[in-house]
Amino acid sequence: MSAPPDPWPIVKGWFPDLSTEVWEKLHAYTDLLREWNQKINLVSRKDMERLETKHLAHCLTITKFLRLMPKARLLDVGTGGGLPGIPLAICYPQAKFTLMDSIAKKVMVVEDIVRRLELTNVEIIRGRAEELPRKKSLRFHFGQSGYFPPRFFWMGTGQGGQGCTKLPG
Repeated sequence: MSAPPDPWPIVKGWFPDLSTEVWEKLHAYTDLLREWNQKINLVSRKDMERLETKHLAHCLTITKFLRLMPKARLLDVGTGGGLPGIPLAICYPQAKFTLMDSIAKKVMVVEDIVRRLELTNVEIIRGRAEELPRKKSLRFHFGQSGYFPPRFFWMGTGQGGQGCTKLPG
């Protein structure tokens, strides 16, 4: 049986506007996610062969449309292994990202990955979205399909896919 083809040329072809520096960090991120996924189930093990073409590419799709002002604040609810928050934080270093999960071991993994990638625009919180202070100013929310606040606009692939919220104003 032959080895699967290298997914990186395919994914890079889909997102040609991303810089070499961004691609290097995204590659490092997927390496770290694979390393951690062997210890803690963050991404379905049956999907790990397609991590770049399925999960990473899905997270990067919004980069074709979304332009963020400096210091924009975004929230990734139910971040798990950091999808989509970490790839987006890599692509938008001028923005501030809050990654949130209620599961301590997933928060520990994301903290380690963020530290090792030296991402200074990421804050990690253990908790649930409904516990966030109302006054916290967040422009966009991203999350898993299990959380639908009243103003949540879904842009996902079904159960277990990532989503996106744009709050009014």
